[in-house]
Amino acid sequence: KNKLLTIRAAENVVRILPPLNVKKKEIDQALRVINKVCSEYKWMKHFVNLKDISAKDLRKILVDAKKRKNQRKKLNTLEADKGLPLKGKLLVQMFEKSSLRTRLSFYLAIKQLGGGTLTLRSNELHLGEGGESLEDTAKILSTYGDGFMLRTDSDQKIKNFKDYLSIPIINGLSPSSHPTQVLSDIFTVEE
Repeated sequence: KNKLLTIRAAENVVRILPPLNVKKKEIDQALRVINKVCSEYKWMKHFVNLKDISAKDLRKILVDAKKRKNQRKKLNTLEADKGLPLKGKLLVQMFEKSSLRTRLSFYLAIKQLGGGTLTLRSNELHLGEGGESLEDTAKILSTYGDGFMLRTDSDQKIKNFKDYLSIPIINGLSPSSHPTQVLSDIFTVEE
């Protein structure tokens, strides 16, 4: 009646906004941007275990990897892919178990896709000690990173991070699963 927009913001909170003078064209443009951003992230949230990902999505990953590998034939190791799909994105990696191949593979893959990596060691963090819970650590990682890769000897730690992170987690190795290695093995066999 008064041309005010009311929005229920929480159980006991209602926001009242004045009328907006927005053209349909501007709304359509905003919706296209929102749809594009959402579509980039909706098909997969975490990469913890292969059984949690549909065969269709695993096939998408393999097809994309083959396409990118073919496109990289004339590029050197540190040269980034055209289009830089991970430009401005940061993968935070934490290695509780030492690794050479996994560490280098993730570093080079993210660099080749235009992103950056930050490698942490668990002994450099509080992780449940000194007043900082794993949940607190996950919140901090989610604030600064766009993804988190964990190589650990604890399935429970993978589960806990998955529960608390608001960014995707990649299982770089746990006692029950090594999905990146298995997918890499499938890629190699198919080649």
